[in-house]
Parts: sequence; structure tokens; C-alpha cells
Amino acid sequence: MKQPLWFLGIWFMAAQVQAELLAPGGYLQGPLQLKESGKALVCPAVAVYSGELDLPSKYVQTEKSKDVIDEENDARYKALSAPMSDLQQLSATMTDRLFKGKGTAGDMACLRRHWLAWAEADALLQPAKTASGKAVRKWTLAAVSANYLKIKLNLPSEDTPLFPKTEQQALENWLAKVAMEVMPDYSNRRPEQINNHDYWAAWGVMATAVVLNRQDMFDWAGNVYQTAMMQITAEGILPNELKRRSKALSYHNFALQPLVLLAAFGEANQQHWLEAKNSALQRLANLVINNVDDSRSLEQAAGAKQADESLREHSRLSWLAPYIAISGDKRWLPLLKSLSSLKTTRLGGDLQYLYLRNEPGLADKQARVVVGTMTIPNNMEQQS
Repeated sequence: MKQPLWFLGIWFMAAQVQAELLAPGGYLQGPLQLKESGKALVCPAVAVYSGELDLPSKYVQTEKSKDVIDEENDARYKALSAPMSDLQQLSATMTDRLFKGKGTAGDMACLRRHWLAWAEADALLQPAKTASGKAVRKWTLAAVSANYLKIKLNLPSEDTPLFPKTEQQALENWLAKVAMEVMPDYSNRRPEQINNHDYWAAWGVMATAVVLNRQDMFDWAGNVYQTAMMQITAEGILPNELKRRSKALSYHNFALQPLVLLAAFGEANQQHWLEAKNSALQRLANLVINNVDDSRSLEQAAGAKQADESLREHSRLSWLAPYIAISGDKRWLPLLKSLSSLKTTRLGGDLQYLYLRNEPGLADKQARVVVGTMTIPNNMEQQS
């Protein structure tokens, strides 16, 4: 039966409303409230990266497993990637302060100054000549987009002196351009190549998709997630992370982090990805947690003793907060409560506050932060 025009108009408007991409509910805090008194954090000098993204890997390239550090290349990598690492850390620390009502006008001005400098310079759009160059680009996209969401979704009005509309548009235009570089970086890859790097790229693009309300980006990220779920074996193993031999556990955990965030953003948009491929994500999470304190089972599968890198340290298990929030599975709450920090720059800052701030018995975990010199001990270490 042919529908009247007024009915079609209502249907179209409803479809438009439904199409709006959403962040998980924890991102909604209410209008930002700045402290009228109190000192702002020291705002470091702006240092925008320029030049080609020609960064070396920190691993010895003659080792197929990529689990042996090349000290010289590691130092060079850290020096070259420092501007991006600093921007990631600044984005998380400043937005956490502002999001929790602890920030000042000076903090907001500092954040805007840094973000706008990178946007106006069209940074990170240069050719990425190495895998590490591509990696740093996607990690920076993830950190800026995921943390910017905490500000964007809680501004008191669309155009406010706190963050003028023109500046928001400049930042978002840049994020869109960076995302459009990241997607081809990690498209059309062979199955044996698809690993944690692809998942992190998908997470960066997903956060940007919600910032921009871009369904095409959301769908691209979702397809990467589904590919990851197909890679997970019945035992919860990611074969391409098992190749890292002595770092297999570390890289299974590292791969799990963006996958959990993708699932959380999918859930916010009525995509029940936790259930994909017979709950593949749960199998991976179980594998990681079962090896936190005794990794012998994974050592047997990887054929190597696991590196002495406790997953309980450096916010490596910060993914537990969104996982518990979206799954409703509280078996691992005691483990979460035992951790000193759940703050990870590239995942959106303080994940406990974002996802579990209303959970009884969970206090806001405090950690020493010195932004002026960019020393933030609760930040996850670089991994590539």
C-alpha cells in the first residue's frame, strides 16, 4: 500500500534519529563545570610532529617472533614518537580532570591550544613509510578521538566559549582526515597479517566515527572486529599473537584492549558484538585472565617462557572496566579492585571512571601525574 507523504516524512526523521552514533553511557556526565579557583596543571610547550612517519620498530627484525628488543632502535623510536606520546598523554590527563569537574579554564585552554596546533598543521597526514609510523598514527587518532568525546558530549552548548564551534570543527576535520589515512593503512591485509595493529586501527576509527557521526567509519571498524572474532580459536587464542612467542601473553592482552572497547561502542549502538562467533571475545578474555598469575598454559601453546611483564601493572588490565560494564559479569571485580590504576591514554583515560563509577566499592583511583614534563606513570607503555 502506498504510504502518504506525512508518514514517509515521519519514518525518514525516525531513521535519521536512529542513525545517530552513540558513545557508551558513561561518557555522559552533564555540562562541564570548571573550577573557579585552584591551579591549572602546567601546560607544556606545543610540539607538533612534522615530516614523514618514518619510525623504526623497537624489535630486532631478523627475529620472526618480534620479541627481542633492539636497544638502539628502541631509543630512536621513543625519541621520534615523543611528540605523539606527549599529545596522547596530555589528551587523557586534561580531559579526565575536566570530565571529573577538577579542571580549570587554564586546563581547557591548554588542551585546545595543543589540539588546534596539530589540527592546523595537518599533522600525521604525511606518508607512513614504516609499520611503526602507521602504528603511531592510529594510536594518536585513538587517544585524541576517545578523549575528545568526553569533552564534546558534555559541552554546555554547541557553540560555547569553553570550546568555540569553529575550533571544534577544525579539530574534527583533522580527525576525519587522519582516520581516512588509517583505514587504507589497515585494509586489504592478508589473514596472516591481521593482528593487534588492525584492532587498534579499528578502535581509533570507531571513536572517530562517533565523534563525527560517520556510519561508514563505524561499519569499517565493525568489520575489523568481526574478523578478529573469527580469528579467535576455541581455546581463546589469537594465532597471529601466538607468533610473538615469549610475548604471546602480553600481545594477547594488548590485542584484547581495543577489542573490548569496540564491543562497548557496538553495544551502545545496539550491536551485540559480545555474542559474535559464539562469544569469542569472552574466550579471549578468559584466556588472558587465566594466565595473569600463571602463564604455563600459554607458554605451552607459544613454545616459549613468557616475558616477565606482569599484567597487573601499568594499567594493562584497564579493559576489565568496560568488559565488566557491558557483559554484566562481575567475577573479575575483585581482580579489578586490586589494581592500582585503570588509566590508559589510547582507550579514553580513566576507564574505571568512564564505565564503573557507579559501582559500589570502587573509589576514584588517584595516581601521580606531572603533565608539565609529561611524566604520567599510569599510562600504558608503547607496544608495537
